[in-house]
Amino acid sequence: MNNECSDPRACTLHIKKVFQCKIKEDGSWSSGLSRHLDDTSRSRINSWSGAEPGDLLIFAGGPNFNPHSALGQIRLNTANLLESKGIKVREDGFQFLWVDNFPLFLPKENGGDGLESAHHPFTAPHPEDLHLLYSKPELVRGQHYDLVLNGNEIGGGSIRIHDSKLQRYILSDILKEDISELEHLLFALDCGAPPHGGIALGLDRLIAIMCKKDSIRDVIAFPKIMGGKDPLSDSPASISQADMDYYHLKLKTQDGHSE
Repeated sequence: MNNECSDPRACTLHIKKVFQCKIKEDGSWSSGLSRHLDDTSRSRINSWSGAEPGDLLIFAGGPNFNPHSALGQIRLNTANLLESKGIKVREDGFQFLWVDNFPLFLPKENGGDGLESAHHPFTAPHPEDLHLLYSKPELVRGQHYDLVLNGNEIGGGSIRIHDSKLQRYILSDILKEDISELEHLLFALDCGAPPHGGIALGLDRLIAIMCKKDSIRDVIAFPKIMGGKDPLSDSPASISQADMDYYHLKLKTQDGHSE
């Protein structure tokens, strides 16, 4: 959970902090974090999480989505560790999941002022959040989505902005971008673009997961080796003079001379 505690040392804003505490038999916590929370707060956390004596609670604090990333990595590492010891954690079969309602904007990663696009600057805002765009843009949800299979992202896409005024406002007023190089896009939108969107799937990754392979190289028809060489077609390769003559080809050096 993204915990806000009273100890400034435990909630340093420029880095992420991770804490763990074990639930004792009497329901108390064996962690220094417990002294920064009152009994009511600890009881509510125990109730919300369903924690029982012997369980381990892990908390993360920090700016933006750093706590989410830290806890997600801990979750995956824990599952890998348990399964390496023969303890089954993951379910069999194909578990698909749609992820949506992402924030449209995020604070800049470098800590600077302002916002940046969570997906890309052409993603349409959620219709229900349009009124927030001009007052609290950090609360606006975006219409982009990811498709996940067994914990791995296999595709993603978005509904695009098709209104020129809205696109111009997001680029110039919210993202503070120079739109001079995008005038052709804004002109095209002014001509009347219909609502549109799409999705792209990582076919190699999808097939690798379905075939239970650790690398997409195991499912790619023509995988490359070091140096970008394809051992199946023996490419890239030099062209024989006979083939060049047949197709009326000539090789030229960088200085423009024919070989």
